[in-house]
Formats: sequence, structure tokens, C-alpha cells
Amino acid sequence: ATVATHEERYLPVLEKQIKDKGTELIKLGLGKKYYGHIMKDKEMIEYLKDLNEDQIVVFVDGFDTLYLGTNEEIIEKFKRMDKKLVISIENVGYLRFIHSAIFNKVRGKFINTGLYIGYAGFMKNFLIKMYEYEHVEKSNQKTWSDFLFKNAWRHFDLSDIGLDVDNEIFLNYSFTVKDRYKFVGDRIIANGVKPAFIQG
Repeated sequence: ATVATHEERYLPVLEKQIKDKGTELIKLGLGKKYYGHIMKDKEMIEYLKDLNEDQIVVFVDGFDTLYLGTNEEIIEKFKRMDKKLVISIENVGYLRFIHSAIFNKVRGKFINTGLYIGYAGFMKNFLIKMYEYEHVEKSNQKTWSDFLFKNAWRHFDLSDIGLDVDNEIFLNYSFTVKDRYKFVGDRIIANGVKPAFIQG
């Protein structure tokens, strides 16, 4: 699933990549006015309400994400992690002092809410509970990191929430990170593993 008010940048490519792998990209928010990153979470809450609680859902930012893996690979990796929600991280390099001024670290890492995977029921409850607390309309990344740092323990067993620290499923790449990757065939190898999604 993704939230996209219109078609732009990598979205058509991502949709084709997902379709070619035999599944569907659910585009939430088409035609609506974008009012900040909180919209991504609000749209997801409504979408998740109609799903079976045990259904596995992947959220991706649609404008800047590519899908290089397979459905079977993602499910196998996710189940092996034995978590109910797994969030991508950013290995921030030389600009970490800026990130540190804005975001709380979660288990020593900066999370990135543009890529995550989990069971629909847990994901829905997580998002709903998070917005019972103070939040930032324009930055759901700050909202997530604040909730995980301060209040998530009040509602959830934190061992059910994982971070993809080894980039098994997700790789967030930009000029701010210290990760390096290379293409081998049609796959990216980063830090010795093959992430299924790359966002950058």
C-alpha cells in the first residue's frame, strides 16, 4: 500500500514492478489534497480497518521507492524476524547531528516511516494508539519516533516491534546515509544482503 494523491516520479514504475510480481499496489488518497505526512497514517488506518487482522501488509512511499525482491522473499524474511511490525531505518552519516536535533532515536537508530511491514491488526492498533498522543501534522517520522521512544511501551510488548537494521527487506538511501550498495544483475546488494525495496 502507498499514499499518493496523484501519479508522479517512480509511482508508475513501482506499480508495474509490483504487478509483475503477481500482486497489487493499493493507492490510497488519489485525488485528495495532501495535508502533511500525518495523512499517510490516517489513510492507512482506514484501509487497515477492512483487512483480516492476520494479513501481512507492506507500506511504501510511492514516489521514491523501487521493488526489487519477490513476494515470497518478503514474507519469508518478515516471518523469520518473528515480529508483528518491522520498520525501516536510516543509517544516517555525517548529518546525524541534524537528525538528532529533530528525531528521537529508537534503539540507537533513526527510523524511516516510508517503508514498513506488519500484520494488519497490529499495525492498525499501533497507528490508532500513537495518535492518542501529541503528534506532528507535517512529520509522521517525528510522531513515530516520539511514540516509540516515550509511550509505545504503555500499550504494546516492544519485543513485537522490530527494526530492519540489517536491510533485509528495506534500504533507505540518500546522500545523508553511510550505506553503500552495488547492482548485481537486477538486484541491489547493500551491507552484504539483498533488500527487497530501495527508497531514495
